[in-house]
Amino acid sequence: MLKSSAILVCGLGLLAAAPAGAQVQKPFPHHWGQPPDPLGGDLGVYPASVRDAVKTNFLSQSTNLVPLPGDYGRGKPALARWIARNLERDQSGAVPAARLLYGCDFEAAILDKAPEDFLVLDGGFAVKAESGNRALELPGTPLDSYGVLFGPVVSNNVAVSARVFGTNKGRRLPVFGVGLFGAGGLKLMAAPGKGLLEILRGDESIARAAYRWEPGKWVSMRLQVRALEDGAWQAEGKAWSEGAPEPVAWLVTHREKSDLSPGRAALWGSPISSTPILYDDLQVMTVGK
Repeated sequence: MLKSSAILVCGLGLLAAAPAGAQVQKPFPHHWGQPPDPLGGDLGVYPASVRDAVKTNFLSQSTNLVPLPGDYGRGKPALARWIARNLERDQSGAVPAARLLYGCDFEAAILDKAPEDFLVLDGGFAVKAESGNRALELPGTPLDSYGVLFGPVVSNNVAVSARVFGTNKGRRLPVFGVGLFGAGGLKLMAAPGKGLLEILRGDESIARAAYRWEPGKWVSMRLQVRALEDGAWQAEGKAWSEGAPEPVAWLVTHREKSDLSPGRAALWGSPISSTPILYDDLQVMTVGK
């Protein structure tokens, strides 16, 4: 898997998401999305040798950098315009402010153990390296349901996201997901054997939607919970495979008027296929109401 230029450090959040060649002093808000291509165009149509040469030449240049709005440092004019547009939208209230609370891509984590700030509830979770990428692995055996908590204690108006990788063995399919508010809180679970994406509260399924899993592909999962004006809360979840666009609409939602106890984010898995489940690129962030 190719990493972006974003640096996620377990327990420290997003340190930088700057394009190559920029001299960015602080992280961009998550809801701004991906900064513009610093090379000014799509190089995908050119051979790899040409792309590498152009990128090497670009990285060797320190000229043509301009001051970036919002005290973000220095960068190309296209990056400056992108920052200015996002700052203007935020000030107008068009986009609710979001803040990254925690991030982890395991690249700085010690191998063969869970990061020190993780709380393993059960299971042999450990960081493993494969093909130049580090991820948190849940072993394929023994068969049971396992979980691990991470990040800060959070309450409403928060989201958790992660990428998850699993494989099947014949008709045996894994179950996996992310969660909020601790061991007894809310979970967004993919259950490929049932063809469902479900929201659970504890172990009780409270909302479900049809879902088609693609074995052997990374799956992005996102669960968020928003406080509503009438004192209720709404949980919203989506999942999509690597290479597919993120769904615009939430795939599964649930509205309820009850108390939710604060707690940490979580990863969940049941290796029913007897093959490992991998987790990567964890994020916990605030969301607008």
